Amino acid sequence: MAKDIQENLRRQTQACALSEAEWAERCEDPADWEYFDCPQECR
Repeated sequence: MAKDIQENLRRQTQACALSEAEWAERCEDPADWEYFDCPQECR
């Protein structure tokens, strides 16, 4: 269980390293915001 949480956290941390262009593309659809844990400026 704790391992899953760590893995999710690691993935989110990696996701935060995406370029602005990638965020703009991923966060275009509001339905994806929560799924991708988009930064506030994308919302």
